[in-house]
Amino acid sequence: MSYLNVEHKVLFRAIAANLRNRGAPTSFQAVPKASRELGTKEALKLAEAGTQKEVLDEPDLTVIPKFNITGAQLSVMTQKAAYQSICDRKSDQRRRGTAQMLDSARYEVLWTFQRIPLDGTIWNSSKNKDFSKSFRTFLWRTIHRTQKIGTYWLNITNFEQRGICHRCDVIEDIEHIIFSCDIPGQAIIWSATKDLWARKHNYWPGIRCIGSITSCGLTDFRDEQEKPVPGANRLYRILISEATHLIWKLRNERIFKHESEEQWPPATEIHNRWLAIINARLTLD
Repeated sequence: MSYLNVEHKVLFRAIAANLRNRGAPTSFQAVPKASRELGTKEALKLAEAGTQKEVLDEPDLTVIPKFNITGAQLSVMTQKAAYQSICDRKSDQRRRGTAQMLDSARYEVLWTFQRIPLDGTIWNSSKNKDFSKSFRTFLWRTIHRTQKIGTYWLNITNFEQRGICHRCDVIEDIEHIIFSCDIPGQAIIWSATKDLWARKHNYWPGIRCIGSITSCGLTDFRDEQEKPVPGANRLYRILISEATHLIWKLRNERIFKHESEEQWPPATEIHNRWLAIINARLTLD
């Protein structure tokens, strides 16, 4: 049914049309499991070589009209499939900011775990059960860039000052809040997070940008035999999500509750709040 819910549908449609265009019979051979490893390694090498090209290849995806089967078989049509097909036909109305955030997450996964997730994979990872419900909402708004911070206020007359971090005198975007603001909070929490991770694991992947946060649901640590390590992946998701959300909540408390600097929580209180949150999560886990 028009390749509904099929990833890389444009490629598969072109391949199917070319196969139908062949006059001779086409056969496929199943590769024994023992022989797949070499082919997989060679495919990964080709994929890696493709990511390093300065000019991307543009394959010919032209589909011969008479071999392009469209429509759907009404006898097997469901209301869900019909609705999905209608939505699939609509043009992509994705916002530019959303596209940038998805690309940031994608390149962080490529940098850290050497794979490139699709948009749908990134969105699904934002609903990971290791995340609290409030963090999932935060993640959704972050990817869509709907928080009323930074440049949002710069476009509103007489409210421009709300978009500036008055301690650092820079635009207060989400990346500044989570990673680089000089106000006590983020540095303390990230240091405690890294120290806690180091008690169990030697390798710290590094939190480089907001893409590291929006892609943390795609964490894929593996052992020496290239097998997934569920415990490490789960711990990393919990630590990163709770650290990020606490930094965000501390920022909001400063804005809406503690306007004067004297009312800001001291470093010890911030550290203790972090420990309490993590202990509660790990105890529940």
